[in-house]
Amino acid sequence: MKKTKRNGLIVFCIIIAVAVLAASYSIIAKDSPHARVHKSTHTHGKGYIAELYIEGVITEATRTYNQEWLLDTIADLEHDDKNRAIMLYLDTPGGGVYEADEVYLALLRYKSNTGRPVYAYLGPIAASGGYYIACAAD
Repeated sequence: MKKTKRNGLIVFCIIIAVAVLAASYSIIAKDSPHARVHKSTHTHGKGYIAELYIEGVITEATRTYNQEWLLDTIADLEHDDKNRAIMLYLDTPGGGVYEADEVYLALLRYKSNTGRPVYAYLGPIAASGGYYIACAAD
């Protein structure tokens, strides 16, 4: 009987250790410096192509990713007459379904309202929500 209790305790300790490691990974991934979005521009004649980098986990907001900023940037580009297109770089395992859908719909709105193209370049990881966002591209 003592051996059974001891084995049960060992299994319990292993389960606790795995849960702690999983929680730690989740916190680290959420605040990863690779989860960022930024805009840079290149001038081409009278206009420019905006580059949006979506890297890391897609969430509402962390230190390095801001969903509201991304949506505002897409809306600003829609109203910027000098903007000629959007180039997306996606290197993300995905993230929140709602957040990915918001970006997807914002890009469709941009294309519909402006007639301008959206291009996507998929990095090493473009899964789940990242792939879904890329589906809005030409």
